[in-house]
Amino acid sequence: MAIFKARTWALEETTDGPRVVIPTPFLWPISIFMGFWLCGWTAGEVSAAKALWQLARSADSWPALLPGGFLLFWLAGWTAAGFFTWGAFLFSIQGREVVSLSGDKLRVRLQTLLGLEEAGAKDLLHTLSARFGLPRAGEPELQKEEQ
Repeated sequence: MAIFKARTWALEETTDGPRVVIPTPFLWPISIFMGFWLCGWTAGEVSAAKALWQLARSADSWPALLPGGFLLFWLAGWTAAGFFTWGAFLFSIQGREVVSLSGDKLRVRLQTLLGLEEAGAKDLLHTLSARFGLPRAGEPELQKEEQ
């Protein structure tokens, strides 16, 4: 059993233009570890939320709520990191990159198992002109002076 699964990609022609679909590399040891780790992460978050709820219900004075303030701050960071980690886990299981060209826009989307998506579009001509010094359409070409 191989640790690394070969990545195959597919080129598709759509009405918007060409599209390349690239699946994520499946690294089963990392995915199995992340799955078990996230179960513990989620159990810890549920436990902290229950403790915060009990503290809020049983506090009889304002100073008694101070530990709850720290716990609330900690739980917010824990939740944000948990969402990020769950997204990375779902992407590692069955995610894919979709690169499409529509007009002069190059669009790269990362899609996960549940349809969660991160998208970004770049002006391909602007990127190429900035990277390689190519003139953009509609801009006059710079004349090189010969000495």
